[in-house]
Amino acid sequence: MFEKIYIFDSGYCIQKEKFVIKDGRNVKIKFPSMFSVMIHKKHGVILFDTGYSEEIYNASKKFPLNIYTKLIPVFCKKEDTAVEKLKRIGISKEEVKYIIISHFHTDHISGLKDFSKAKYIYMKNGYDNVKNAKGLKALKLGFLKDLLPKDFDARSIQLDLKDNNLIIKEMKYFNLYIDFFGDDSLKLISMEGHYRGHLGCFML
Repeated sequence: MFEKIYIFDSGYCIQKEKFVIKDGRNVKIKFPSMFSVMIHKKHGVILFDTGYSEEIYNASKKFPLNIYTKLIPVFCKKEDTAVEKLKRIGISKEEVKYIIISHFHTDHISGLKDFSKAKYIYMKNGYDNVKNAKGLKALKLGFLKDLLPKDFDARSIQLDLKDNNLIIKEMKYFNLYIDFFGDDSLKLISMEGHYRGHLGCFML
C-alpha cells in the first residue's frame, strides 16, 4: 500500500551521552532529529513526525522556556527542515495529507506549522498530558506549546484505544493496534514508556 518510504534528519541537538543512554559516556554527542516521509498509493503523503525547524528558536525565546535550548542546544538551518527535504524529492508542503505525531517532545513537532493543510494524528492521552502545561512544567515535559499551529485542535485526529469509532485489532507483542485506513496498511500502536501517549506505526 505504501509506494515509498524516506527517512531524513532535520538538524540535531547536543547532549551528554550518559543522559540518554544507560552507562553512556560523559561526553557531548550529536543526536539527529529524524522524521519519515511515507507515500501511500491511495492516501498520498504522510509524515511521521517533522523533526526540528527554525521555529524552535521563536518558541523558546521567553523565560523559563529559553532554558530548554540552553540545556539542549539545537542546530537547525532552513535547508535542514522537513519542508526543504521534501522539496528535494519533489513534494510540496501542500501535498502532505497527514502528520503522525509520535509524541510531543520538541524534536518531533517543531515543523508542524509548516504544513497548513495536513491533519495531525496522535494519541489523545499524550496531548492531554501537555496541552495545559506552562512554564516550568512545560519545560520539564520538553514541550513548547508555541510550536503548535493555532488551528491545531481543529485539524487533529485524536486516537484512543477505547474509541468505538476506530478499528482496533490485536497484534502479537504489542497487544492492540489501530487499523487507521481499514486495510491494515497503516497500523498505529500505543508504545507507552518514553513519553505518555507515545505512538508508533507499522506500514504495509
